[in-house]
Amino acid sequence: MTSKTWPFPEGVPDKFGGVESDPIASEEWDRICDALAARRMLSPAWGGMILLAATALSQLRALESVMARHGRTEEFAESHAAFVNHHLAACRDLTVSPHSSVVITCVKGDRG
Repeated sequence: MTSKTWPFPEGVPDKFGGVESDPIASEEWDRICDALAARRMLSPAWGGMILLAATALSQLRALESVMARHGRTEEFAESHAAFVNHHLAACRDLTVSPHSSVVITCVKGDRG
């Protein structure tokens, strides 16, 4: 059977140092790698995209914590949307489902 990662080798990418020390990013990294490995689509070549998806989720969680303490502002809302979009785009490119907690919600008055 031909690897589904061709022309790249099949295998597990090394976790970047920052991911190892970030529990949220590390858990998301593992979730994405498991999903890709289950379909024989995991390659070290995807490390950068997995990093993007995992760190975007971690940054999203950190921002949500700040928003819970200080309230939602326009700047926070724009950053929140950017982190959500980064996570969704990376997961789409990796052909994995985004984290189940990543949703886009419209605030009253939003038309998007």
